[in-house]
Amino acid sequence: MLKIGHRGASGYEQGNTPSSFKKALSLGVDMIELDIRKCKTGQIIVAHDDNLGRISNAKGKISEKTFSQLRKVRTKNKERILTLGEVLKLVNGRARLNIEMKENVSFELAKILEKHLSRGRWRNNDFIVSSFYSHDLRAFKKLMPKIKTALIVARADYKSLQLAKEIKASAIVAEHKHLPRDFVAKAHALKLRVFAFTPNSKKQIDKLKSIGVDGIISGFPDRI
Repeated sequence: MLKIGHRGASGYEQGNTPSSFKKALSLGVDMIELDIRKCKTGQIIVAHDDNLGRISNAKGKISEKTFSQLRKVRTKNKERILTLGEVLKLVNGRARLNIEMKENVSFELAKILEKHLSRGRWRNNDFIVSSFYSHDLRAFKKLMPKIKTALIVARADYKSLQLAKEIKASAIVAEHKHLPRDFVAKAHALKLRVFAFTPNSKKQIDKLKSIGVDGIISGFPDRI
């Protein structure tokens, strides 16, 4: 079972920041989950929220800011907002990455991964690309068929399993509170792995282990 750090180690540090990724690595995670979105000038930024006010003392939206404007912004823990390329250099193959795409970034993501794969430090199996948006996962899979994808679902039901198979995803990602044992069994029967987000208590984590999930995404990865 994979020990996956949520936005690095978001239970200890502000998520998606250098400190959070370094903390996750120090805790010996197998994989780091992070979020990417596009800024106004097309660069791929590591951030969950489009609203800058949620992650920094700045105002406005990432999607409406140029890259040069974002370079001047500091997160609430006084760090620079990272690009995906910077995270790839920081992690440097020491953990695998679960990259969650926000909408319409599949082409840009493929270009970045191709560049880093060509340098030899990363391999296709080091990445899993996830999203709520099935059309973006389809588009990414056409561009990079060797990299595994995961469908994030609001409801853990048979329809979501069917959709995951249809788009050639390798895994399903579901909220831990709504993840019954029989769903995990059905997913495994269809050769799909199941990742659960975002339990933080030992009790929640132990329950997920007991039903056979393949990976747990937590802000406290040392509890897994």
